[in-house]
Amino acid sequence: MPFCPKKRADKRSHHDRDLSQPRGVSNPSSRQDEVRDESVLETSKVELAVSGYPDSELVEDTISNEEHRRLDNLNLVPVLSTALSFSIGVTSQLESLALPLLQTIISDCDQLDQKYNNEAQESNTLILDLFKEHPWLVPFLGKCCDRGLFRDVRRLKILRPASADSTQKQGSSHLPPGSNPSIQATLRAWGSPFKGNAATSLLLTIESYLDKRRDVYARQTSIVNSSGTGKSRMVDEVATKVITIPMCLRSSKSQGFPPPDIELRDWLCSVGGDSDADALSKKLHGFVYALLTVTEKRLEDIESDYQDDVAPQETTTIGRDRRRPRLDTALLVQEHQEKLAKAFREHMTVDQGFRSSNDYRRDFFKAVVDEATKFMASCERVHNENRSPSPYAVDGNGVREAGLELCQFVDPEGCLDPLEGPRRPLVILAFDESHVLGDTPPGKGWTLFAELRRTLRELVELPVFSLFLSTAGKFHVFSPEIGKDPSNRVANMNLSVLHPIAEISFDDLMTPPEEDSVTVDELVDDRWITHLGRPLFGTHYDSLVKAKAERELMVLTKQKLLDGSITLDEDLNGQGALACLSVRFSLEFNLAHSYGRELARTQVERHMRLCLVATTGLEDMITVVGSEPYLAEAARMIISGAGVNPIRCLVENSDLNCVDRGQRGELAATLIVMQARDAASSETKRRWVFVADFMKALLPASAYDELKESLPTLSRRDEDKPFESAFKGYCLWFNHVIKVKNSDKIGVDSLWEFITQGAMILFINDQRGVDIVLPVCVRDEKLSPRTTTAILIQVKNDKSYQYNISQFLFDAMEPYQVRLFPKGHTPLPVIRMVFALASSKAGVSIPAAPQRRHHYNPSTCYDVWCAGVSGDTFKGIDGDSRWYKVLLQRDIQPPDAYVLGEIKDNLMSEDVKKVKWDRRRKLQRFTN
Repeated sequence: MPFCPKKRADKRSHHDRDLSQPRGVSNPSSRQDEVRDESVLETSKVELAVSGYPDSELVEDTISNEEHRRLDNLNLVPVLSTALSFSIGVTSQLESLALPLLQTIISDCDQLDQKYNNEAQESNTLILDLFKEHPWLVPFLGKCCDRGLFRDVRRLKILRPASADSTQKQGSSHLPPGSNPSIQATLRAWGSPFKGNAATSLLLTIESYLDKRRDVYARQTSIVNSSGTGKSRMVDEVATKVITIPMCLRSSKSQGFPPPDIELRDWLCSVGGDSDADALSKKLHGFVYALLTVTEKRLEDIESDYQDDVAPQETTTIGRDRRRPRLDTALLVQEHQEKLAKAFREHMTVDQGFRSSNDYRRDFFKAVVDEATKFMASCERVHNENRSPSPYAVDGNGVREAGLELCQFVDPEGCLDPLEGPRRPLVILAFDESHVLGDTPPGKGWTLFAELRRTLRELVELPVFSLFLSTAGKFHVFSPEIGKDPSNRVANMNLSVLHPIAEISFDDLMTPPEEDSVTVDELVDDRWITHLGRPLFGTHYDSLVKAKAERELMVLTKQKLLDGSITLDEDLNGQGALACLSVRFSLEFNLAHSYGRELARTQVERHMRLCLVATTGLEDMITVVGSEPYLAEAARMIISGAGVNPIRCLVENSDLNCVDRGQRGELAATLIVMQARDAASSETKRRWVFVADFMKALLPASAYDELKESLPTLSRRDEDKPFESAFKGYCLWFNHVIKVKNSDKIGVDSLWEFITQGAMILFINDQRGVDIVLPVCVRDEKLSPRTTTAILIQVKNDKSYQYNISQFLFDAMEPYQVRLFPKGHTPLPVIRMVFALASSKAGVSIPAAPQRRHHYNPSTCYDVWCAGVSGDTFKGIDGDSRWYKVLLQRDIQPPDAYVLGEIKDNLMSEDVKKVKWDRRRKLQRFTN
C-alpha cells in the first residue's frame, strides 16, 4: 500500500503542524494530493537554478511513478522544515539545511549512490564537497523542496553510483539502468536455490524444542550468528515446509534484505514514554491475536483457491456446504501443511524489492494492525488463577484461542501432536531484525521483547514456535540467562529457557574437490574462494559476475568486516582491526573473564566472527573463526591499506590481554610466516607464491643465498640436489590460519585439502613435534596427495634453545615419524624449520649436509634453524622486533568450553544432536 501523507502528518507534533504553512509556504502534502494524474507527474519538471552545467544532466527515469510518490511521501517530514527555512531566506544556513534533506532522499532510494546516505562514513564531507563542486545544486533542492517533488533529484546523474553508470554503458541486460549491482545481487542471491541441510537442522531443533516434556516458559528462542550466514534465508526455506509468518522490523535507514515491514514495525514499536505495562500488554495481546487470526483467514482463502484441483474422495465436508481436504493421517496433514506453507510464502515474498515488500504483504500487515486495534478497543482482562499475568480477550477469545483455532485449521485431528517426543510446528512466527524489540523505553524497566514473550506464553502448549533473528548487538536479550531473566517464574527456576540456535549455512556452496581435479591457479581465483564459508560471498559473486561488477563484493565484504566502514582510518587499536587479525590468524579470546566474553560476542554481532554454540544468556558462547579465504583477503587489504604491520596492529590493540597468544610463541611465528607470504605475493602480484620466493622473503639475503645452494641433511637416492633445484616449480597458497587439534591432519592425504582452503595449519597440541605446517604443492600439476609436501615448523619460546642447533628437534620432525607420508608413498622433498624465538643471539643456521652418505633415507629434508627475533633472523621484521618481544612475554590458555548446557539436554534425541553437530563441524571442518 502506498504511504499515506496524512497519516505521516498525524504523527508530527502540534507544533510541527502549525509550522507547515507559514509566510505563504503551502503544505507539501497537499501539493502531493493535487498532483495525482500520471501524465502530470511524468511531465512535471523543475528548472535548474543555473543552466549550462554539463554535470546537471538528468539520466533516463527508471523509477516508476508510484515509487516516486512513495519516496516523496517518505521525505515529507524533512521537507516541511526545510521548505520553511528556504522560504524565509535563511541563506547563511542553506547548505546545512539542504544536507540532511539530500541525505534522506538518497537513503530512501537504492538507485542513488549510497556513499552519500546519512549512515555512510564521511557522508557530510562528501555532500558539502558536492555542493561546492556544483553550486546550482542547493538552490535546485530548494525549488524541489518548495514543490515537495523530488523526481528530478533522483534523476541527477551526479547522484548515481559510478558502477551503475558503467554497467548501463556496457549494455547489460541483467540490471536496469541506474540500479545498484550489489542490491540486485542480493535479490538474485535470495532467489537462488537453497543448498545444504541447515534448514533441516533448524526444523529438527524446533521440533525437539516443542517436545511437551519440556517445562519451558515460552516456545521461543533466537538464532545467533554473524552477518552473511544465511539466517533469514534459512528461515525462509523452512517456510516452504511449515507455515511461517515473516516479520522484518529493520529500520528504514538500515541497509539489508529482506525489506522492512514498515507499517507493522512503526505500529508495534510506537511505545510512548507514558505507556504503562497494562497498556503495552493489551497492545501485544492484540497484536498476537490479530496475527494468528488474519493468518487463518488468509490460509482459508489460499485453501479455497485450490479446492477445485482436489479429487472428491480426498475431501471431507465441513458444515453444510464447505469441503476440505481429508486430514485424518499424519502424512496427509503434513502434505497439506506444506502446500499451504508454500502458497503463503509465495504470496508474502513474490516481487518484493530491496526496500519494500509486495502489496499482498503490506495489505496483510495492515489487516493485522486494524484487527489488533479493534481488539484493543474492546478487550477485557480475563482473570484466571492458572495464568499469570491474566490475558486479555474479546468475548472469551484471546491469544490462546486464536492460536488453537489456527492449529486446528492446519491439523484438525491432532495427527501431528504426539504426547511426547519431537513435535512438528504447525506455525512459526519469525521476527527478523528484532533487536528493536530489545530497547528499553526511558524510565521503564521493561522491553518490548520481555512483554511480547509474556504474551507468547499463552501459546506454550500449542505447536506454535517463535524465532527472533538479529545481528545488531542484542543477542543476549532474546535468550536471557535463567538467573537474570526478568520473569519471576523463570528466575525462580520453575521454568526453563530454550537455548539459542547457532547452526547456520557454511561451506554449502562448494562441493569438496576430488583428487587430481583442480590446479592451484583455480584455487586462488575469486570464483573458488568466494564459495567457501558463509553463503553471502558465493551467492553475491555469482550475481555480480553477470553484472560485471564483482569488485562490488570486496567493498561489501570490507563493510561487513568493519561494521560499515571500508578502512581502519585511525581505529588501529579497535574492534575492526582485531576482527581483521582474527580472520587471518584465527585469534581466540580468554573466555574466563566477562570482558573476554563480551569481546567475543561483539565480534560475532558486528565483525563476522562465527558462533559455534551458545547457552541461554550467552554466558557460555563458543566463537570461532571459520576458514574463509575471501574474507581473509579483505582483511589483508584492510590492514595493508592502513599502512601498519599486523604485529604492531595486534600489540597496540586495546584488547590484547584478551587474546590467546599461544604457549610456545605460535602466534608470533604465524605473524612472521604470514608477513613473508604477503611480501612475496605483493612482489609477484599473485596469490600463490613459489617456495623459493617465500623463503627469499622470509630470510635475510645472506641466509637465503646460503640456503639455495645447500644440500639436504636427509636424502633419498638420486635426490641429493641443491635447495633451489629441488624446489623449482613448487608453490604455496595460504592467506589465513586454521587451528587444528587432530594431529592426524598432518598427513598429505589431508594437507592437499588445506591448500584448497588457502590455509596454513597451526597444531594446538604439538603431539608430534610440529607446530606449524605450510602445505606445498607442485605448481603445474593437479592437486592430490601425490603432488603435496610441506614446510614443517617447530616453535620454541624457551631460552634453553639458543643459536646453536639442537639436532633432536629436527629428528623429531622426520616426515614418516610424524606421518606426513603414508607407507608406500613416494615422498616429495620437505623443509624442516625451527624457530628458537627466545634465543639471545639472532641469526640463521643451515645445517651442513653429510660429506659422505653411508645410507639413504626414506625422505629428503632441508633444514633451517632460525634463532631470535630480529632482522638478522627474519627479513621482514627489521624494526618490529620489540613488538614481537611484547607478544612473546605472556600466554593465555583458552578454556575447554565445549562442555555446554545444551549438550546435556536429555530431551534432545541423538539424531537431532548429530545433525546439529554436523552443522557445527562445517564451521570447523578441518579443525577436529
